[in-house]
Amino acid sequence: MRTGHEALRISAAALEITLTPHRSAKQRSLAAIGLRLPTRWSVCPLGVKAVVVRIQPKLGVLIGAALAVSVVAVVDIASGPTVTRIGGSGDDRGHSVVTLADGSLVIVGQSSSKDLVSDAPAKDVDAMIATLGSDGETHITLLGSFGEDIAHDVALDPNDGYWVCGETWSSGIQPTEGAPGERNGECDAFLVHMKGGKVARTILFGGDGVDAAESLAVAADGAVWIAGRTSSQDLGVTDRSSFGGGTYDGFVARLATDGKSFDHISYLGGELEDRAHGIAVGPDGDAYVTGMTGSTDMRTTSGVAQDTLGGWVDVFLTRIDAESLQHEYTTFFGHSGYEAGFAVAVDEAGAAVVTGYTTSNGLPTNKHSFQRVKTPFDDVFVARFSADGSEIEYATYLGGAGMDEAADVLLGPDGSAYVCGSTGSAEFPVTIDAPQVAYRGGGAVFQRKGDGFVARISPDGAEVTYATLLGGAAIDELCGLAHVGGGEIVGVGTTASSTLGRFGDHVVTSGPQGGEDVLVARLEPFEEPVVLTEPGSPTSLTVVSADHSGVVLRWDQDLRALERATGLTASRIVVRRSDSIDVEFADVLDVDAAEFPRIGRTRLWDGDVLPGKGYIYEVAVVAKDESGELVRLPTSPVVTGIPAQ
Repeated sequence: MRTGHEALRISAAALEITLTPHRSAKQRSLAAIGLRLPTRWSVCPLGVKAVVVRIQPKLGVLIGAALAVSVVAVVDIASGPTVTRIGGSGDDRGHSVVTLADGSLVIVGQSSSKDLVSDAPAKDVDAMIATLGSDGETHITLLGSFGEDIAHDVALDPNDGYWVCGETWSSGIQPTEGAPGERNGECDAFLVHMKGGKVARTILFGGDGVDAAESLAVAADGAVWIAGRTSSQDLGVTDRSSFGGGTYDGFVARLATDGKSFDHISYLGGELEDRAHGIAVGPDGDAYVTGMTGSTDMRTTSGVAQDTLGGWVDVFLTRIDAESLQHEYTTFFGHSGYEAGFAVAVDEAGAAVVTGYTTSNGLPTNKHSFQRVKTPFDDVFVARFSADGSEIEYATYLGGAGMDEAADVLLGPDGSAYVCGSTGSAEFPVTIDAPQVAYRGGGAVFQRKGDGFVARISPDGAEVTYATLLGGAAIDELCGLAHVGGGEIVGVGTTASSTLGRFGDHVVTSGPQGGEDVLVARLEPFEEPVVLTEPGSPTSLTVVSADHSGVVLRWDQDLRALERATGLTASRIVVRRSDSIDVEFADVLDVDAAEFPRIGRTRLWDGDVLPGKGYIYEVAVVAKDESGELVRLPTSPVVTGIPAQ
């Protein structure tokens, strides 16, 4: 949800900010997120038009003719998440999503519904391609015949249309005339090029065994990369790799820009089972592949972050140069247990962020990681690798007491990692701005797919800046993410819940037509609270999360930049809290600036708070001037609330 400030008035009497929501997003009241402001705060909800927040001087904020408030942070309270279900009388599942230029969503997955479309009923399980228009109209294409056909991934073609990949166990998906590939084994990988909502071209890939394309990525020049699993020993590789053994090896292949042949085919694996699950293309067209391997003899390269298998099964990450088609690096990631990498995303610098799940304690987290220790069952992991694969820049666990698994990751413009998946944890670390805070999934703690989730991890892996659950009483999961625009993202997955209930302001009343439905969630993760700043302002404070056990705050400040700008020397950092306008602020953190945990950023956990109350926080820098006198620099108040139990 994007907001803007249309009016700002500062005087000795009050500071008033008018916030307006972006486009037609619905206004949500303070009570909807359990936020209670002190009675002398003036909050005037005006439908979708504006919210006015007035800060009175009794807050202890330094307001006056000589020294005005330098920073004010206001928690944005408007949100407009929506949920859509797509399905027929059978089972329908969503695996991946992409946004078209006109704002339509393309969702791919599978369907066993006989009545999903009237003119092409599903035979057994068909690959499904659903276009959900911005007007809510849905168009569905089914591919397949008697047998199982699954669409796993979708990606935009920079020239025209989009590509879909998957696996076919039937005779219903055949190559078009002049396209490479032919029907070979029991199961083949397929590539379908869609234009104008119709199939323009179909390509098959595989050998005499089982081949499945689980992920695809399209480079800026139109080259299409696919990755997946294979049991075929006759793929016709273009390098020196060979089938290593086990049930499956991973594979990676590139369709040349002319679309007439695959100009790169390579096995990824060793003597035991290996699978490639995720692929992404970097800014130079290089391919990054992640998956899982149990093979100690999988080829790694020198100087990488981890060159030996850590446990039973580890994540692998491989980077392939777009020009030479050589493997620039391959690294393991894992410890004593079991790790699987399901998705990878790449930033403009070539650094890769990988996510999946882990059963291991001892992953290479650091003191700044959001979650340093694994919970009793499986947890999500999120790890960022340097561009050359030599360093793990951060790694963090993410999860609660149940089983947690991530399925997809995408990067925001600031480097934040958006991760989606499924959780069986009632304690999953949701944030106060989540459209669904409460865990609704049923079953015991070992249930992996109780609710779906979306979480946003800060660029350094130190914080969860947004997290929401999504689901009902049955099995729910989110498998794919895409940017929509305007700060919005969309997640797709599957729900078997008879009702999903309230999600933000949106109430999902329709139940499934069959056993499972495709789940489409449009989210507006809260951006950073609106910050109005005068030149040289010294502080900023934001609420990362708030729940029944406490509040996590983030304070961003480059002390050295502050000292250069003011000519002062930072002495102490003080964070204070008040729960009433008539009560003095109490110190909750007071440390020597030299001992501050991290220049530029830290987190404060304040557990001495009560459910159902609103709180005001401020942070201040105490500094020394040239004569050694202490100077308290202006503060920055921020408001939060703790949901009632």
